[in-house]
Amino acid sequence: MLRSLTMFVLAAAVGAPAIAAQEAQEILTTAQARQAERWSTVDNYSVVQSISGMEVTQYYEKFEVDGQPSFRLVPVVEYAQMLGQELSAEELRAIAAAEESTAAELKKKRGEGGVTAPEGMQPDELLGNHAMFINAAANAQEEAEVGEGGRVDATAGVRAMTAFGRRAQVVGIEKVNGRDAFLLRAEGLSDIDLSEPDAEAQFTMNTMSVWIDSDEYVLLRTKMDGELEAEGEMRPMTVERVSEDYRQVGPLYEPYRQVMRITGLMDALSPDDRKKLEKGRKQMAEAEEQMAEMDAATRSMVEGQMEKARQMLASLEESGAIETTVDVVRIEINQGPPQ
Repeated sequence: MLRSLTMFVLAAAVGAPAIAAQEAQEILTTAQARQAERWSTVDNYSVVQSISGMEVTQYYEKFEVDGQPSFRLVPVVEYAQMLGQELSAEELRAIAAAEESTAAELKKKRGEGGVTAPEGMQPDELLGNHAMFINAAANAQEEAEVGEGGRVDATAGVRAMTAFGRRAQVVGIEKVNGRDAFLLRAEGLSDIDLSEPDAEAQFTMNTMSVWIDSDEYVLLRTKMDGELEAEGEMRPMTVERVSEDYRQVGPLYEPYRQVMRITGLMDALSPDDRKKLEKGRKQMAEAEEQMAEMDAATRSMVEGQMEKARQMLASLEESGAIETTVDVVRIEINQGPPQ
């Protein structure tokens, strides 16, 4: 569900041919034209991001949605395939099956008292979790083999923005991080489908607000207010993204920091989710005790991660909100798939 929300937010500045309010139409059409101009000489680009201290590379390729230029996030397994570095889905599943078999044996031995480890660090659990990720990679590989990787999300985002654009109206001009921005808003958007297949919880959007910079016509902020359906109950939820520190990178003009906030999560947690949260809290306390035995360099690195986790947990418990910040390290244009 969050993947679709994210793709929809990222598409917010580039869609919308038919809009009810003329002022909104002019603003969104200008934003679309400006973006198309920036993209005109770009076929692909890579974004190296820093997320909680870890560098993650995302690779994008241009394609068209209903005649409009757009970019899709290319799955890692697909661009590995381009470079001849990938394993097939069948090979990945064989690896996962072997790990699952080993995990089962380790769990059996643990039950017999033959394997001991701190809570949350049991070898069978760690291996089982890794097998789960390998199977997920196999699923992504199969998706890449039929050529759908990233296209579905990007297409859904552009088309959903078109639906928003038909109903958007200009509310006024507001400041966003010191920059003047047009504020556009649309209501009654519950018919826009942001759900994902097999998702345990479904988000229904009611209202969306979009702030577009009045000089550069780039997206500065989006806010979606709606409801999350979980276990038969509807809970209010807000999803917000703020884009900051825009920089010129060749023909592109991109934010080097993005902050995602989701509020209302605590109320929407199921009893099982609350148990997992409590388990995570206990594991964090145990990890903090173990840090005393680490060398200085390792402890310094872990402390930074632990502090971010503590802040996120405290925010979730106090306000029901969770916030994630993504910083861009660098952007590379027309260099092909990252090695």
